[in-house]
Amino acid sequence: MSSARNRVRVLARFRPQTEDEKLFGKNTCVQIGNNFKSVGVQGQIFSFDRIFDWNSTQQNIYEYSGQPIVSDFLRGYSSAIMVYGQTGAGKTHTMHGKENEAGIVQRALTQIFQEVEAFEHAKKPQFVVSFYEIYLEKIYDLLDTSKQNLRVRSHPTLGTIVEDLTEKAVASSDEAMEILKAGIRNRTTSATKMNVDSSRSHAIFRIGMTMSSEDDTETRCSLLLVDLAGSESGAEGGLALDQQKKINLSLTSLGKVIYSLTEGCRGTSDSLSSPSASAPTLNEEQAVPLTPEQKVDRRLFYVTRIPGSSQPGPLGAQSTPNIASTPRHVPYRDSKLTRVLSDALGGHSRTCLILCASPSLKYESETLSTLRFGQRAKLIKNDCVPQRFNSATNTPTGSNKSMQELYARLDTLQQQLDESQGKERDDENSNLKNSLQLITKERDDLLQENTVIRDALTEKQNNEALHASIDNLCSAKSDVASMSKKYQQQLEIMEEIIDELRLQLQAVLAQRRSRDAEESNTASSIMNEHETALIEAETYKQKVEAMQQRLDVKDRHIAELEEKLKQLELST
Repeated sequence: MSSARNRVRVLARFRPQTEDEKLFGKNTCVQIGNNFKSVGVQGQIFSFDRIFDWNSTQQNIYEYSGQPIVSDFLRGYSSAIMVYGQTGAGKTHTMHGKENEAGIVQRALTQIFQEVEAFEHAKKPQFVVSFYEIYLEKIYDLLDTSKQNLRVRSHPTLGTIVEDLTEKAVASSDEAMEILKAGIRNRTTSATKMNVDSSRSHAIFRIGMTMSSEDDTETRCSLLLVDLAGSESGAEGGLALDQQKKINLSLTSLGKVIYSLTEGCRGTSDSLSSPSASAPTLNEEQAVPLTPEQKVDRRLFYVTRIPGSSQPGPLGAQSTPNIASTPRHVPYRDSKLTRVLSDALGGHSRTCLILCASPSLKYESETLSTLRFGQRAKLIKNDCVPQRFNSATNTPTGSNKSMQELYARLDTLQQQLDESQGKERDDENSNLKNSLQLITKERDDLLQENTVIRDALTEKQNNEALHASIDNLCSAKSDVASMSKKYQQQLEIMEEIIDELRLQLQAVLAQRRSRDAEESNTASSIMNEHETALIEAETYKQKVEAMQQRLDVKDRHIAELEEKLKQLELST
């Protein structure tokens, strides 16, 4: 694999001047070379893979940046495209475009599903998309606004991931674009003096691909499309203080990572010895990329040389090393942005960086700073490896990092050997062949050692799983015994309660029967008294009637006597 494919590709795009910028002069601050690979600012020359002037189109940009990256992505390589520059330089326009002028994201989605339709594989790849932003050093899910301040962590097989991030499966470019539009509406923006709708967050649109093969392997890779927030001074942009501080913090951390990855590279001078230093004048020959002997051990976050490679360059050639022999710390963990981009910068990804800048004299210093950033990033060399996994064990195929490094060295030496054929370089070819044989033997030994280690690890994992199962059964047995004892105690308590209730019920029933008996006796007595009273009343009634009859007799007798008395009185 050629070193050019592993190197970070850097493109520069200059947008047209605005009417306000033209007031500073119709001339521009940049001079673009005829080959569109070099540009001059303030007498300094910068060389990049391609430079686009203000007459370039979105299609021109995509053909040089997105198209080759997407093709590699579909071949199983994790990839990334990033846009960097000051606010108002055209980053979001380049990445997301407009309704009538598609950007990189839309064109990438179209290319992906068009190429997938032409695949001859029996199993088509599966795609998922996610969309999130980093705002004020917090990660927000743009597809589910309820998910905020998400965590970033390292996964043993997937690398750096964002936890609990919404992923949606897509089967067509139209589905993916609808999801993209929904996420863009949730992105944080605010007005600045340079842009009335400026993006105030780093937005990352991720496309994940999973593709199964007939050899029981599975390709898993991702494509990151990154729209970085604009770099801008507070006086010019009128930003809120928190926004300005956090944006500057993450972009400064990004610069530190790039500086750490490229410190000591050929093509850098004392003036590039720190992230804040001024950039020297460089041409394309001076900007030599890292050799295959330098790698990035991302697990320890250090830039290191392959173990056992004490001599710089292949076959111990006496050339100046690009990186010092002592490991250098790469501060990926200084910000959320550098953590999620750790695979794109010094990792296993195909990476393309697009510099967006203004050609106006008004922003000459900002444009110069942007080009210096890109010049340093161009020196980064990734270790691009297809992301393939064993479907049965869910482990990377050739997962040992030393194995991957040996394969990279083997490819490099094989390439040099092929180039030397037909030339009078027998001695060098012999050395190359010897090195190839040594590396092949070392690779075979390492494979055998890996097999032994894998078997031992499998046996250990099985034993650990068995012990864990036994421990779980013992723990479950103890829990069951404890619960049984507890339930037995509760049962005894319930039986006591039931006995008490039974006694209380018997007492109540006895009282009820006694009360009923008393009430029955009382009712019988009352009936007897009632009957007696009725008899006495009847007797009294008869006596009253008899007395009334005697009174009636006496009344008649009295009436007769009175009649006789009246007659006597009349006769006298």
